[in-house]
Amino acid sequence: MVPETPNESLSRRRGPRAESPLVRIVGVSKIYPGGATALDNATLEVRPDEFIVVVGPSGAGKSTMLRCMNLLVRPTSGTLEVDGETIRGEHGSQLRTVRGKVGMIFQQFGLVGRLSVFQNVLAGRLRFHTMDSRPARRLGSAAAAGVVVLTLLLIVRAVTSVPTTLLWAVGIPTALLFCARCVLWCWKVGPSVVRVFPAADKQAAMDALTAVGIAHLADRRADQLSGGQQQRVAIARTLAQDPTVVLADEPIASLDPVSAEGVMDSLQRINREHGIPVVVNLHQVDVARRYATRIIGMSAGRIVFDGPPDQLTPEVVDRIYRGGPRQAAAVAPEDPAFDADSGCVVITIDHPHSATGAGNKEQAWIPSPAS
Repeated sequence: MVPETPNESLSRRRGPRAESPLVRIVGVSKIYPGGATALDNATLEVRPDEFIVVVGPSGAGKSTMLRCMNLLVRPTSGTLEVDGETIRGEHGSQLRTVRGKVGMIFQQFGLVGRLSVFQNVLAGRLRFHTMDSRPARRLGSAAAAGVVVLTLLLIVRAVTSVPTTLLWAVGIPTALLFCARCVLWCWKVGPSVVRVFPAADKQAAMDALTAVGIAHLADRRADQLSGGQQQRVAIARTLAQDPTVVLADEPIASLDPVSAEGVMDSLQRINREHGIPVVVNLHQVDVARRYATRIIGMSAGRIVFDGPPDQLTPEVVDRIYRGGPRQAAAVAPEDPAFDADSGCVVITIDHPHSATGAGNKEQAWIPSPAS
């Protein structure tokens, strides 16, 4: 897999494969040592222009499924396809290429606080400044082979006679190969090490900041921003990466409602204006209904619902949040209640045997059909 060039537009290009899935997982399972099943035979296709929201109770496998899509978590079984290519045990440069195509946004923003917003976003362009290209790898392999041969000749010369011309014949090409690799490194990697990026990368970073509405904060230190602003910087950094698909793992879990709305609006804008599919994990069912074009419901590691928002009825939400093995551990859940202030139906589930040993309540809020 060869990395894309840094001059490609942030806007996704349409082609004859526009309706083909950009990411596909088929029969993916993840079983951890000890037998705990986090993901059980999950199959999902992510197509261009889709805004997918994954909902479900804690421990349903939402985060595991997203992390399997960019190999942050290695699935135990199943297949993964990214941009039409089947991924089979990639590592090293191939793994970096896969992760470069699949942008990931986390609940924790992952910014460098002492750097400016602009410099943090420029980090998304680092995928285009690596030595992972095929010519670079071949150049390095040839130089390494020359060193090995030259070393063996020197060892042989210590115990017997080796013509000096032979040493020169091997040593000079080896030195030239190393010099060529150093020049290539200085051209592709060196500038990014000292934070000197080409004009195309700087323009891409500013375009990404403009897309999420914080271009005016480009020169401010990242640690001087609010939580919502920092999350939008993280989104801009992912957009500057020019990904095939964007995954977001609970991006608004720690934000206030106003900041959460700004973050979701930014993700929706990326999806609509740039045509990049977005897959988001959320606990807020009402937010999912508002933004999603397609909703996935998960319970006990399985996908139990896949459909448009208007099909996510209170009965379906009840099945997602009360179904599966957790039902046996839950004491009589409270009946759905109508919240007059928000116009939502609230479903509350009480799990007395949570991981902390204390009771744990989860609430799902969905707009009332009558509202």
